[in-house]
Amino acid sequence: MVNYSNDELRWIIVYATSRLFASTLAVEQNPDGGTKFHCRVPHVLIENATSSALRLNNIDYSFADLYPVAAPQTPLSPIQLIHQRAQSLCDLWARLPRLFLSSYFHLIEAVAEEHRVELEERLEGYGGFYQYRDWMLSAFAPLPRAWLHVPEEVTMPPSQNTFMRSTDFPEGSISWN
Repeated sequence: MVNYSNDELRWIIVYATSRLFASTLAVEQNPDGGTKFHCRVPHVLIENATSSALRLNNIDYSFADLYPVAAPQTPLSPIQLIHQRAQSLCDLWARLPRLFLSSYFHLIEAVAEEHRVELEERLEGYGGFYQYRDWMLSAFAPLPRAWLHVPEEVTMPPSQNTFMRSTDFPEGSISWN
């Protein structure tokens, strides 16, 4: 269990799960006015602090179970690995969310290629440390099968893919678990 004061914790976004059970997410009020929180599935905590967006470069998708036996024959780029992981978090039989994610990641790659010259010019000052393709990791991160839990309000119905921009949480900072 993690303890938060009520001023700190604003929203909980649970993702990669089709159902919320009482054992999945437990949010309890402490006698001191704080909140006790425990979650058994991937989640994002939105706290009162500085604002930031959920982006591919700061998402905490666990990759350990993606290749349990052996690595793929062809090494994957970071964007391909994240794409594959996001796909694996979708419901097994949900074709449209997977199709949406494929289109989204292909769009990210197409935009980077379209603006390659501009991006390379902007990165010249970094002495080759960054490549234009690194820009793709600044795209918004999808949260497949997401549920938004708002303290003291009704938990929202699930969304097949959720994106959060910094303007969605004007006073919130985001932490991943």
